[in-house]
Amino acid sequence: MPLREWLWLAGALAWLLVLSIACLMPLELPGDDEFQLIDKLAHLLMFAAGGFWLGLRLPALATGMALVALGLLIEWLQSLTTYRSAEFLDWLADVLGAALGLLLARWILPRLRAMP
Repeated sequence: MPLREWLWLAGALAWLLVLSIACLMPLELPGDDEFQLIDKLAHLLMFAAGGFWLGLRLPALATGMALVALGLLIEWLQSLTTYRSAEFLDWLADVLGAALGLLLARWILPRLRAMP
């Protein structure tokens, strides 16, 4: 496998590791509205990063479906803990972030590269 492929794979695994730790580690967080907005933004950005990175090499439909499933898995795992909770809006932010990342990787980035 070429070095470029190894680097892409390492980046994908690093993203998955960081995402898993961030979403499943114990946190004592405020419940105020400002934090809730930051939490949803964090979900959106993390999944946008994953959608973009994975979308550079993998088919968009399969990547999107995998990220939707991953978001559901994370929320389910959070529901099994005593220190985190599953939220529909977190999953929705995951889905929107994945779509945004895939859109950037598959539609916008190629058009930017094609510009003179």
